[in-house]
Amino acid sequence: MVVRPDRAKARAWLTFILLINGGLAALCLVAALWASSASVGVLGGASFAITLSGCVFQMVFHGYFWGRFLGADVVAEAGPYGIRALVPGEGTVFLPWPAVASVSNGWTGLVIRPVAGADPSTPGIEGAVRARTWRRLARRGITVPKRAITPDIATLRAAIHHFSGGRL
Repeated sequence: MVVRPDRAKARAWLTFILLINGGLAALCLVAALWASSASVGVLGGASFAITLSGCVFQMVFHGYFWGRFLGADVVAEAGPYGIRALVPGEGTVFLPWPAVASVSNGWTGLVIRPVAGADPSTPGIEGAVRARTWRRLARRGITVPKRAITPDIATLRAAIHHFSGGRL
């Protein structure tokens, strides 16, 4: 079963995130300029400047993540031997079913966690990810985003249950 990005939904979601963060960033910039020019002093605008930098970070992060997501042809692929999932910025990772510890519904999507002690050199695991990225994947799992994919998460979950022999 192949899961592909729904580009129309992903663009709409990215546009929403960028508009909210851009509007908040503009508001913080105006508030910081007002606070620094008023009798509040230089530190009066510091909280607005910190919020502004957070908004800019969110815009860059989401632009990068959703840009990678939109550029991918396949987000996840479940088959009889395992699951291949997209890791933004790294490529894809293939986990055979014995190397998958759990599959759960997370807040942002379907979370696929590898077994403890698994690493890219484990037999059957494929994918050229950096050691730092693998440590993050081992701790947090690989997330298949639920907001902009076709088919939906429930169908992917049913396919994983079927292909893993009911184990996951």
